[in-house]
Amino acid sequence: MAIKGKGRTRPRPPARAPRRAPVAPPTPFLRRRWVQLVVAFLLGLGLAWFLVWVTNGIRSSREASRHSEEQVEQRRALGAYKALVDAEVGKVGTLGPPGLPPTLAPELTSALDAIASGEATTETARTLAALADRLEASAEAIADHGLADAIRDKGLSLGEANAITNSQERLAAALRGYAEAARLAALAARGSGEAEALLRRAKAIEELARDALADGWNEYGLGLAAAGLAPGAAETPGAGVPGLP
Repeated sequence: MAIKGKGRTRPRPPARAPRRAPVAPPTPFLRRRWVQLVVAFLLGLGLAWFLVWVTNGIRSSREASRHSEEQVEQRRALGAYKALVDAEVGKVGTLGPPGLPPTLAPELTSALDAIASGEATTETARTLAALADRLEASAEAIADHGLADAIRDKGLSLGEANAITNSQERLAAALRGYAEAARLAALAARGSGEAEALLRRAKAIEELARDALADGWNEYGLGLAAAGLAPGAAETPGAGVPGLP
C-alpha cells in the first residue's frame, strides 16, 4: 500500500519583500545643532552690543554731567573776574560795545590837549593827579585778583586759560601806563621847566597804554568766550548755564 503523498514537495510560500529599516523622523529645525550654534552666536553678539550700548550711554551721561558742572564752575570763576574788570573800568572810563575796548581816562586826552595849547591850570594838574591814583588803584585791584587759582581745574583749554590770564596782566599794565601818563601830564600842567618833554613822554606812554589795552581786551574776550560771556555785554536773564542766576 502506497503512502499517500510520499515524494511530494510542499509548495513554498512566495518570498516576502525585505523589511525596510525604520526611518527616523527629521530633527526639528530649531533643534538642529548648526541652528543652535548660529542662534547662540547671534544672541551672544546681541548681548555684547547691548552691553556696549549701555556702557557708552552711562559714559556719555557721566561726561555730559561733568561737562555741565565744569561749565557752571567756569562761568562762576570767569563771571567774578568779568564783574571786577567791568567795575574797575567803570571807575576810570566807559565800557564800549561788545568786542571793542573801553575808553579809559578821557580826561587825560583833554588835559594833554590843554597842556599843549598852554591852557592848563592848577586844577588840571590836580585832576590828573587824582586820575592817576584811581588808575593805579584799578590796576592793582585787577592784578591782585586770584584769577589763576580760580580757573584751575575748571576744564579750560590751555589756549583759553592763557588768554584770560594774559588779559589780566595786560589790562593791569594798560591801567598803570595810563596812570604814569597822567602823572607826567600833571607835572607838565604845573608849568615845570621840562613841560614840553614831559608832555611828549606822557603822550608816548598813553599811546603804548592804548595798545596794551586793545591787546588785553582782545585776550579778555577770548577767555570769557569759554564760559559764554562777552566783555561789557549785559547778561540776559535766564541765559547761560543752568543753575546760575
